[in-house]
Amino acid sequence: MKRIEDQSDRFRSSLDSGLDRSRLDGTREEDNINAVVKDYYQSTKLLRDHFDDHKSTSADVQNVLDRAARIDGFLRRIRTGGNAMSDWTKLKANLDELARIFNVSWRWGY
Repeated sequence: MKRIEDQSDRFRSSLDSGLDRSRLDGTREEDNINAVVKDYYQSTKLLRDHFDDHKSTSADVQNVLDRAARIDGFLRRIRTGGNAMSDWTKLKANLDELARIFNVSWRWGY
């Protein structure tokens, strides 16, 4: 969980920086991806809270992965500058590991 949280923070920072330097800066699409990222963060917080209380479930993990898939779809359509893609690739590897640990059958949308 700690690796996912740390990598998520790095990704969020690099995505924000990349969007600020992209053609999406100030657009509705930027607002949309920021909302999706916020949903992802809320789902990871819920998972962490449940994990800390020893109540985390595969449904919590599935919720995180579903939101991550929306981010992934955006990133496959729109290229951002900076380190966002590299940070996302690292985060995806951690999310894949999380899915394996919780025995959640998971494949990215490609």
